Amino acid sequence: MKKVYLFAVLIAISTLLSAAHNFTINGQDEASIAVGDSVAVYFEFESEGNAADYAITISAMGMELPVMDTQDQPLEDGGAMDETGVDGIFAFGFSNFVSFPEAATIIFTVTDDGVSDSVTLSFEQLDSDYSIVGSVTSEGSWIDLPVPGALVYSFYNVGLEEVMELMEDFSLEALLAYMGEGRYLLSEMTGILGTYQIFVPDDLPEATCFVGVLSLLDLEGSYVAPDAQVLIVNGHMTGVNFLYSEPDGCFEGIVMDAQENPVNNAAILITNQNNPNDFAVATTDSTGVFSVPLLDGTYGFAVTHFAYMPYQGDFEIAGGDYYEEIVLQGYAIDDETVAEAKSALSLSLYPNPFNPEVSIAYSVESPGETQLSIYDIRGKLVYRADRYDVSAGTGLFRWNGVDSAGKSAGSGVYLMMVEHGGDKAVRKALLLK
Repeated sequence: MKKVYLFAVLIAISTLLSAAHNFTINGQDEASIAVGDSVAVYFEFESEGNAADYAITISAMGMELPVMDTQDQPLEDGGAMDETGVDGIFAFGFSNFVSFPEAATIIFTVTDDGVSDSVTLSFEQLDSDYSIVGSVTSEGSWIDLPVPGALVYSFYNVGLEEVMELMEDFSLEALLAYMGEGRYLLSEMTGILGTYQIFVPDDLPEATCFVGVLSLLDLEGSYVAPDAQVLIVNGHMTGVNFLYSEPDGCFEGIVMDAQENPVNNAAILITNQNNPNDFAVATTDSTGVFSVPLLDGTYGFAVTHFAYMPYQGDFEIAGGDYYEEIVLQGYAIDDETVAEAKSALSLSLYPNPFNPEVSIAYSVESPGETQLSIYDIRGKLVYRADRYDVSAGTGLFRWNGVDSAGKSAGSGVYLMMVEHGGDKAVRKALLLK
């Protein structure tokens, strides 16, 4: 559940290694580096005073996994990281403190004025007498099953409390200063039997290592992710195992604004109230829906989004799911609450609850395409319909409780989302059979 630390470092790395036109690392567009190597980043903006957007993708085992798209945090010509002092050119140097598995590469893609450029980065592995060895498995009905292709990572010479303090008051400058003092982010992938071995530097006896795991099971959301571990490494350390557990229930729901429109990309931090170091992080999808698998226990949660005031609450998982509808209010500036934007799209349902059919009435202010998407409470698309050349005014969709495959949908809460001209409106409907 400690994935936030790895992603925070990936954000920092992608910031350092991003560029735009004529983008190179150490003068190359395909570079190989080891931990501790000096790294020189160079690029040219398309025009002076521009800003470059950047994205990072991990390529491994024939798959590409997008890690982030940072269009909301571009690098600016003459910005904080630009060491050149020359308009239109960016250059920055630092000591590399990250290493990915030999089977994986990182692809950095940057865009400036519609021009994209990429660098592929691979990593050389350590030759060391110290390592961390173990396995990653998932809980099965009869036996635990191996999880191949999982990424096991270790913050070398880093303690849990230090990482938490760093993340609480995070800045790129503080991260560089901290990781530049003999600290590294090292990783390896599990093989077909779910086993792994991460080599760490052997020049520091009894080094503290913060070790965790990422895998496709985290994306599927059907297992409770294993907690990270804090180790004291002095030689080859074996038996450092991670188990993805079957959940006792899920914390799920929908995040909306005051007009009941879905809030996309809201961050949800869930903390075990009996163990503050045990937490999970989730984000809402385009329908405002989230679902987090958990073990039995009492939890607190906080929902944050840059455009709204924070929301806090608590709940209990006791052998089943917990559902909550969360309404975020507009944020405040200088003691004045900023009004939530009114949408040019309105939506209503009748009857609700319904059986066997519900009418979805909408009103739009301009002509164009209108789309209905129906999701179950876990965010799975159940049914979709499109209307083309819709005139301004009112319209109507009808749904008879049958999914796109022609199968009857079960009783439960469904999310009706209508999209028109870039606007979205979502309402909940209860199907009772």
